[in-house]
Amino acid sequence: MQALLQALVVANSHLAKFTQHYKLHFQLRGNASQQLTIQASMPIHADLFEAYVGALFQEQGLNPVYSFLSQALGPSISLAYEVVKGNYVEGFVASTQARLVFSSYVGGSDIPPAPLMAHPLPFTDESGCTSLLNQHFTQQHKHLDWEFSPPGGSASAPVWEVKAVERGGSVLATATGATKKTAKNIAARRALIALGVLQAPSTPQIGTENA
Repeated sequence: MQALLQALVVANSHLAKFTQHYKLHFQLRGNASQQLTIQASMPIHADLFEAYVGALFQEQGLNPVYSFLSQALGPSISLAYEVVKGNYVEGFVASTQARLVFSSYVGGSDIPPAPLMAHPLPFTDESGCTSLLNQHFTQQHKHLDWEFSPPGGSASAPVWEVKAVERGGSVLATATGATKKTAKNIAARRALIALGVLQAPSTPQIGTENA
């Protein structure tokens, strides 16, 4: 029972929530094509929280770490205990909050799991949006299709139009660009904003993006 309780509290999926709550992943940096996928990676979020705790210990010692983790993990331990108790004690039902926080373990709960990303990632006009959108659909066990229209413009200056489409669903975003890659990245960025994965720009953007 104790081992299961510990496993729930220190699971990557749970520790990642603390990184997201404190927005530590917003500070991660990488090259333009990788930064967004790094910032959105759940295992990296868990590692980042552990690294933060380690840095706090190195800088300030054990007492601040004990105080911080007591406040951060104390409620989680209580909720995890409810979930584990419900698995061992007949007739005991964990609270709604406990089943929501540890919904992946409860399994049969009729409560939908909380979204992985607690806060949308900061807006960026860099590349990498296509990879992040593909990663998002993989995590959601859904399929993404790209539909290209014949290029417009001229032979020397073509204009490509692409639609990001959820298979069996609706069009998420449409965009145009001088190359297929550019058009896909713009459409992916727009789709990520619509899905709540990426923050909308703080100021109106002038360009070729279409809803």
